[in-house]
Amino acid sequence: MRRGIRAVFGLALSVIFCLGCGRSAPDTRPDDERAIRAADAATLKAAQAKDIDGVTANYADDASWLPPNAPIVTGKAAIRAGRASHGFGPRAGQNERLASGD
Repeated sequence: MRRGIRAVFGLALSVIFCLGCGRSAPDTRPDDERAIRAADAATLKAAQAKDIDGVTANYADDASWLPPNAPIVTGKAAIRAGRASHGFGPRAGQNERLASGD
């Protein structure tokens, strides 16, 4: 009798498991891609307009940023200050010429 109860119980669990696994989540990849591209375009537009708040809008509060030739910066406020000093200063986008002593 116990063997029959175990078999029925095992069969019931198998059916429940199979029914639960049959459902798949809807494919949101196209919408996700559009959202990512829109956020990227907004960040680029903000950078071109030298809008530091727009540039840092997509950063999380605990994000990290590795500026060129500088140590890593962590935290949205620190990233904002770092981006302001590295990417929006009076020489931003200009090539600097290095003079040699020769």
